[in-house]
Amino acid sequence: MEQVDEHSNLLWLACHAYINNEWFAKCSTIYADVADTIIFPLMEILGIDQFKDVKNVNRSWKGVKQFFKDKLPELETRSVDLSQEKTGVSRMHAKIYDEIVTAIRRQLAVMPFFTDEDGEGDDITEELMKWAPLTNLGCESKMGWLDNRIKVSGGSTTVHTLSHKSIVAHNGFLSADVFQDLSPEEKLVLWRFGRSSDTAKTVKSKWDDFHNRVQQVCTTTSYAMHHAHATHARHTPHTHTHTFLHVHRQRCLPKKRGKSSRRKRPRVW
Repeated sequence: MEQVDEHSNLLWLACHAYINNEWFAKCSTIYADVADTIIFPLMEILGIDQFKDVKNVNRSWKGVKQFFKDKLPELETRSVDLSQEKTGVSRMHAKIYDEIVTAIRRQLAVMPFFTDEDGEGDDITEELMKWAPLTNLGCESKMGWLDNRIKVSGGSTTVHTLSHKSIVAHNGFLSADVFQDLSPEEKLVLWRFGRSSDTAKTVKSKWDDFHNRVQQVCTTTSYAMHHAHATHARHTPHTHTHTFLHVHRQRCLPKKRGKSSRRKRPRVW
């Protein structure tokens, strides 16, 4: 007679009961409708997951803006139609669409590009948006590489140096024939041009300006978070009191003595 694992049977029964539950089936139906209405079309226009190799002429920031402009009213109409039905499932379905629309509008509201009613915006913004990626997939890949390099270097190499190494490693200029065929004197001239020419100084100036702006944004964000925490402490007496008591206790406690050089006496039982 075969051995039967009692725990495997219990797990199977639990999965069977879960999958065959009526609410699970209804929620799956709702998810399928939401996926066909907003999730999969958005994935297709962004070109992610199974749609990364599917060409789409609207795969641009303008195309994404037009996508949301057309899709949000459609979701709102879908919510109104579902809310008029009498069943609890339909009302929950409508509520889900309401929450989706609210979440999307809240995220788009922080980007002037999406809130511009004229649809075009200024020429400079339009030109810059052409170079901005639609997703953060490339950023995730680069951050993974950066995290790995920092671990390998033990934190002794600056992010600026690692960035330069990444550029040199990926552009292939130093290993290209156009550079390798140069004489040592010509390579030195090209090196000096990259270090001290007017073009190099302009690039460095733009980099410094960008770095200062990022640092200013980070400082402002840090101050806002600190201010919010301080406000919370002022309006939450128990938090402020707890902090004061903890600091006061640390000051009043006697300092720990260092380890004694004398050997402890053996315990006598």
